[in-house]
Amino acid sequence: MTKIINLETSNTEIDEYVNNKDRYVLKLGNGSGGVAVFIGRETEPDRWRRLIEVKQLEGSWVIQEFTESLPFTYLNLEGELVDHNAIWGFFMNGTNYSGAFVRLSERDNSLVINSAQGARETYLLEIN
Repeated sequence: MTKIINLETSNTEIDEYVNNKDRYVLKLGNGSGGVAVFIGRETEPDRWRRLIEVKQLEGSWVIQEFTESLPFTYLNLEGELVDHNAIWGFFMNGTNYSGAFVRLSERDNSLVINSAQGARETYLLEIN
């Protein structure tokens, strides 16, 4: 679910986003680089409420359901195996699977998984 949050957003929807903040992510609609991303579960309730109210007036923000990554064990920069959060992107060529891209961030960091914020990128090599 991705929705624009603006003056047309109903009070019922706003109440849902405020009262269930741990289920949502608020992002600048034309943002990039992991900047202007607020994860409800990482934001204090009063600040989250103010963010929702102010961003509704600005009208250029989107709200999405938050999906937590399962732990993915991978090497860190020191060569140690540690749990990471991962975002997977799969490639298709027509109807054929063509590979995958993975963005990883150690689990003890922010839940924002973005290369500009320190996440690492890798590709998945699948051998049949």
